[in-house]
Amino acid sequence: MVGATGTLYIGNSVPLTGGFRNPGSGAIDEFAIWHDELSPAEILAQFNAIIPSSPAPVLNIVQSGANALLSWPTNGSDGFHLENTDSLAPSAWVTNASPVTVIGTNNVVTNTINSVSRYFRLKKP
Repeated sequence: MVGATGTLYIGNSVPLTGGFRNPGSGAIDEFAIWHDELSPAEILAQFNAIIPSSPAPVLNIVQSGANALLSWPTNGSDGFHLENTDSLAPSAWVTNASPVTVIGTNNVVTNTINSVSRYFRLKKP
């Protein structure tokens, strides 16, 4: 907290002299300045808003007869949906139309294999 008339020091300041010692080789990340002093509740809200991202679930594909079985774990995959495309163009991805069933701890989609190459991915909007 600096206050309305305080001086903001970034670094290793020496009290009373205003000088600096041993500048070191640190770094500043995620730096922000607010117009008003934040209350303890507002500071807590800022830290709580930082949600660590978890890794995306792994999509598994296996052949079963004339079908491709695509599966991914139910745990940690909230919000993810399966997309497919015949081309890797960014605008070509569409939500897979086959129904998703839950088998054990996995979401499973069954697609018929045909002669068209198809790409799949899990996406979180």
